[in-house]
Parts: sequence; C-alpha cells; structure tokens
Amino acid sequence: MSACSRSYGISVSEPFSNVIHDNRDRVTDPINNTITAKDQLRWLIKKGDLMLSNQPKIKREWFTISFQEHSPRDGAIPIYSYDYDDLPSRCGNALNELTPIHTLNYDLKDLPIEQFRLRQRPGLPLPFYAASLSLTMNLDPRQLLVELRWKDTVLCSVTIGV
Repeated sequence: MSACSRSYGISVSEPFSNVIHDNRDRVTDPINNTITAKDQLRWLIKKGDLMLSNQPKIKREWFTISFQEHSPRDGAIPIYSYDYDDLPSRCGNALNELTPIHTLNYDLKDLPIEQFRLRQRPGLPLPFYAASLSLTMNLDPRQLLVELRWKDTVLCSVTIGV
C-alpha cells in the first residue's frame, strides 16, 4: 500500500452558490441562462489517498454541458496536478501553484442530436440540449489514465506517466 504523492483534478464550471463560491467566478451561461461558477477545481485523486499496490485508485465525476442545435458541441477540460496539502477550490487563486498536465478536447458533433436531452427554460427564446458527461481518473503507481465519456461512448482519453 502506498499514498498518492500529489493531487489530480479538473477545472469545470458548476452551479453557483453564494455560500461556496467566490463572486468573482460568477457568470451567466448564455445558452441555458443559469448562473455558474467558472473555473472551479474538482479534485478526483487527493494527495495522501491510499492506493493498493495491485489495485488502481479509480474516481469518477459527472457534469453537464449545454449547447444549442446549431452551435458548436466541443469543449476542453484542463487536468491539473497539485503537490501541496491544502487543495484550492478555484483556478483564480491557484494558477501559479497548479501544474497543467493535459487538456482533454472533446467534440459531440458526430453523435446524433436526438440522443441528447432537449430542454426549454422560461424566458429563453431557444431550446437547448444537455449532455451529462463522466470523467474517470484511474491511477496506478506508474500512470494516470483519464477518460471522458458520454453514456457508453468514450469521447477522449489520455495516459499520463506519473
């Protein structure tokens, strides 16, 4: 058994909360008109997490992206490592301490639009689509495998030496 030597996480936007988030991160999503906190850090694997020598450490996070019928369906998810104990919750106050290790670029354009959830919010002139994505980090003593999925479809993946 060994402990993870650093933390690994991603930067995403998430629903804004006055209690949790810094007001400087507050933005309104132009597609679904919701208030979000941009560039929030989600730490899937944390420094000190125990890892069995014969079993990888596996963690998964889910998040939703929105897009309109004729708009781009692509995006990028930065992956960071962090060597210190006190984990930051936002990119805005930690960029000098974060180590960017990869950016996952995805595009949903080849998936049939009918497969996504169609939504309409009051006050918005156009409906939009929502896609729930899952990101999995699989860490063993030699490498970190990161995989982004929509349902059973792998959108992108990367293996990073650690």
